[in-house]
Amino acid sequence: MPSHPPIKPNLMDPAFWSLARTERHAHFDALRAAGPIVWQEDPEDTKRGGFWAVLNHAGCMQVEKTPDVFSSRAGGVRIADMPVEFLDRFANMIHMDPPEHTRLRRLTARAFAPAALRNLDDGMLETANTLIDKALRSGGFFDIVEHVAAPFPLHVICQIMSVPQDRFAEVLKLTNAFLGAEDPELRLAPGQSIQESRHAGAAGLTEILDEILDGDAPVGSMLETLLQPDDEGNRLTRDELRRYFLLLIAAGTEAARQTLGHGLLLLAAHPEQAGAWRTDPDELTKTAVEEILRMATTTIHMRRTAICDTDVQGTPITTDDKVVIYYQAANRDPDVFADPHKFDIRRRPNPHLAFGAQGPHYCLGAALARRELSIVFQTLFRKVPDLKIVGAPEYMASDFIDGIKSLNVEVS
Repeated sequence: MPSHPPIKPNLMDPAFWSLARTERHAHFDALRAAGPIVWQEDPEDTKRGGFWAVLNHAGCMQVEKTPDVFSSRAGGVRIADMPVEFLDRFANMIHMDPPEHTRLRRLTARAFAPAALRNLDDGMLETANTLIDKALRSGGFFDIVEHVAAPFPLHVICQIMSVPQDRFAEVLKLTNAFLGAEDPELRLAPGQSIQESRHAGAAGLTEILDEILDGDAPVGSMLETLLQPDDEGNRLTRDELRRYFLLLIAAGTEAARQTLGHGLLLLAAHPEQAGAWRTDPDELTKTAVEEILRMATTTIHMRRTAICDTDVQGTPITTDDKVVIYYQAANRDPDVFADPHKFDIRRRPNPHLAFGAQGPHYCLGAALARRELSIVFQTLFRKVPDLKIVGAPEYMASDFIDGIKSLNVEVS
């Protein structure tokens, strides 16, 4: 096991992730200044002893853009090695390297063509209106995560994947177990381990897809597109569809769901910017959404594994070292973002990494998430201009997803 000087704070310490966001980012700043690639001890990794944390924008870009050096498949994308049986059964594109990743991305990217996404706008607007109206009927006080932020992107994904409406709540519960297993409250059963919860959530979601595929053929949905062969006659197998469904449910709901909650907190803390956006949505919606994505960065990190001796920004990396790219830290890198802790809805340019770097693993659903956020924020501005946050948010216990479980609001 190699010997490296430990650098504090340790990102494997659960107490770090309980800190207020301002404290967390102050520590990220200190670690970045000390590194920006720093060794972090992990007592549970008896093989390696820890991992390299990449905390600057340039380092994250380098790792993301070189899958021939930094593998997503070797051990998975979480800090702890994923069990081989889990990867064999549920691994989707984020756990794959080229050429397998390249083939699957080509087959699935057509479902996210600009024309296909534009066709979703009317349905997304109707869903936003329906959910907000229902929340308002519950009285002047409600949990906006429960009533809007969680169900809105979930309904969108379920509708375009032909999931029956009476299964939406079940999909949400399974998704929470799959993605938020670090939080004991989100596991499917008391006493489950993190891995057991992830496995049970993934298995439940794939069973729902199997029921859909065994039923009537979906018409006019994204699923119908994914079932069709491409121009060369290639198509996804059923097993590949299952794995892609997991990715779509996870990535297609979490980004919009969690970013909406963080965005409302940011706007409440900066009422002058909220007022400017509400007054001129045509001019400011695009840049405001990008700035909320940067400041929130709800996917905190991704892990890669070096498959050869190399370096990141001059820091030597040995074969089989774990390298963890911290998007949250990179998106506050002062070498890239002027006054990086300032919330500025007019910020240009804004090359944030909330959806990853512009490389092979850049999020396919980024354009969909941007449209979702644009629609739901503007609908909230129109319907509830006096929305006020009441009390403190309840955050997920996780070092992977910066999630908000509950956020109470009040309207007159």
